[in-house]
Amino acid sequence: MARTVKMLVVTDAAGNIVGGAHLGNSKQKSMNVGVRPLGGQRLHEVEIPAELAQLRSGHLLHQALSTATWSSTPAALKFPKTRFKRKKHD
Repeated sequence: MARTVKMLVVTDAAGNIVGGAHLGNSKQKSMNVGVRPLGGQRLHEVEIPAELAQLRSGHLLHQALSTATWSSTPAALKFPKTRFKRKKHD
């Protein structure tokens, strides 16, 4: 399995991540998704850890991405050290 996954993220003027979308082909052939930044925002193609891409909840993904900081030289997201624990559900 890939260790990273490509994603598009939108940052505001301060570099905060305000939106994003997974980059790649959809399992549904007729589905296309686009991301367009608004005024003062920028669009970046980044790689995120594969564990983040596997999160089933948009809320959890947003939480994880909100801890990242944007570095423009070289262009990258930097995440604090995080451990993911999987729990069994009934």
